[in-house]
Amino acid sequence: IDTTTTEAMIRLVDSYNSNIGDISDGKFKIKKDNTPFPPPTDWFVTSQTGDNALIIVPDTINPRVGNRKLQTGDYVSVWFNRNGVLVCGGLSKWITYKNLSITVWGDNPYTEEKDGFASNENYIYKIWDGQKGIAYFASARYSNYTGSSGNNFSPNKISYVSSLSSSNNLNITLNRNIINLISSNVVPDMPAVEGIFASVTANNFLRYVQDQWGRTYFPSHNINQIGNWNVLTGYQVVTNGNYVSQSFTITGEIIEPEKYPLNFDAREWYIIPFHPMYAMRTNDAFNSIASSLLLVKDENGNSYIPGTNTDNIKVLYPGKGYKLITRENVTFIYPNINFYYGNIINTDLTTNEPQIFKPKHTQTGVSANISIELDEIQDIEGEIGVLNQNGEIIGSAVISKPLTSLTIWGDNPLTEDVVEGALPDEELKLVLFDNAKKSENNLIITKIINVINGKEIENFKFFNDGYYYLQAKAEQPKAVSTIKANTFEVYPNPANSNISLSIPLELLPGKLTMLDAYGRKVMEINSLTFPIKNIDVSNLNNGYYMIIFDNGVITKQSKFLKIQ
Repeated sequence: IDTTTTEAMIRLVDSYNSNIGDISDGKFKIKKDNTPFPPPTDWFVTSQTGDNALIIVPDTINPRVGNRKLQTGDYVSVWFNRNGVLVCGGLSKWITYKNLSITVWGDNPYTEEKDGFASNENYIYKIWDGQKGIAYFASARYSNYTGSSGNNFSPNKISYVSSLSSSNNLNITLNRNIINLISSNVVPDMPAVEGIFASVTANNFLRYVQDQWGRTYFPSHNINQIGNWNVLTGYQVVTNGNYVSQSFTITGEIIEPEKYPLNFDAREWYIIPFHPMYAMRTNDAFNSIASSLLLVKDENGNSYIPGTNTDNIKVLYPGKGYKLITRENVTFIYPNINFYYGNIINTDLTTNEPQIFKPKHTQTGVSANISIELDEIQDIEGEIGVLNQNGEIIGSAVISKPLTSLTIWGDNPLTEDVVEGALPDEELKLVLFDNAKKSENNLIITKIINVINGKEIENFKFFNDGYYYLQAKAEQPKAVSTIKANTFEVYPNPANSNISLSIPLELLPGKLTMLDAYGRKVMEINSLTFPIKNIDVSNLNNGYYMIIFDNGVITKQSKFLKIQ
């Protein structure tokens, strides 16, 4: 057979009966005897587009495909994004013992169809294994020669490759005191979990690993229900507290997402992996199933809720895992393209953070989510906070329209000495701060729906991984009050520059301490002897502050709100 393509198809027909035929679309690989497989037909480059760049791959760096060095008949290529499809923009055949030069073509501005790389568009590498007739994604690193263009297309620039391989080293960092969510975008060369976590098990940093089905690897108890690493799931990892953080590395073949579809059943939680080679914005990653998604969460409790235009995650990263739940059965495949021209860090990662209601503890590893619709007060600007039974803020958000979505933090199960959020089944309540009136009001909840099962419920209680839709309306506005009616007076309240304290004369002398919302001391007066004291608070940040007066016998406290 004399051919320049790898793929072929045979059709069988019956010359005596036209109704009989072969409708199979199956293909097989063909090649000449004693020659490598040529690359597929889509490994075709549109040249002479007007702009080009060069990539230099020296033979001395020993580029690899699988477990071997490249040899004559293999190909190295780079691919660009055309409307969500990867298209070859540069291709060169490897010849043993020779350096490789790839001409990379830019987009021709005078053609309607994108036929090359845009300026600053990132390269995505593929290597063609001519011995097996298989294409692999590859990762490249670059020399820091002066003028080297790196992994971005720039006309007339040269990128000098310092390493190239179809395998990649994925570095994953584990942190203590949180439930880490991790995953892999490579197929491990050594998939046994004992080997993957060996470096963080030897120093007793690893406590246990758990997959989405509840199977556990608990090295100190000699329990291993997981066996081998599964790239179709993410993992929860809990560490011991003997280090702040530790890292480990997974080495393996780069995943091609199209080969690893993820199947989700409706209204069930999954710990999902992140398969793409590069970081990706949430709305780009999940665009194909956005209408089916209920909620995505990261290990810090940040959420992506397309139905309410909520996105506190912003960017998904290799090595991280995520929790996901859908409203219907769906199959999901990550887009395996690079959407971005330049570094994704240029993405706006800022969020509109509350200034009044600030939770003392966040990122506890346990959380729930709510979306709130305000009745009768749709035009209000301000903040909504969630309070536990102790009156502590455990979740908050700036009001948005038509729904305000926020994360409620539960108690961290890994810290036993302090309660850092809501307890299971604890009843919660909502409060509202009105920016215009500078007032705090309780919100009356009129309707609660468990979004995960679609059922209406009666009480607003905390459950880990819960997601609720609430309708609420405000009580009659009232001025911000102090915590206890019998405490000394603080005025004005709210205040922006100065406050005055009025302390009963019979309580003097005493010590005065001011704490911020996180319990940090911001001011102290060791000997207060006058019943009225003026204090400059102009340098304090916005938010609530607690003032504590202690004369050794009686302790009084009051709260005030600092605003601009």
